[in-house]
Amino acid sequence: AKKTTYEDTVQVKHIDREGKKFDKVSRLDCRSENYDIEFVIDVNTDLYPVKLNEKMSVALATSLQAGVPDPGTYMPNAGDSLLDQYDYAMYGKVY
Repeated sequence: AKKTTYEDTVQVKHIDREGKKFDKVSRLDCRSENYDIEFVIDVNTDLYPVKLNEKMSVALATSLQAGVPDPGTYMPNAGDSLLDQYDYAMYGKVY
């Protein structure tokens, strides 16, 4: 079963373009390398520092485990997950 609904390498084009709103979080404007997609993402840069023009691997998924619906809470002992493949993860809605 496919684990992600979107995977790509993106390049950070702007950091906090409209000014810094939070101490530990930066808003990144990113551009896809493989698709004609631009998106904005908020990242806790205290935990995951990011530089201008840096390239990152990004994935969107509906669950951390392939074929297993998201239970709505983090299950640290649920076995292999997408968290094993990435340095930083977020949970939330995509608008």
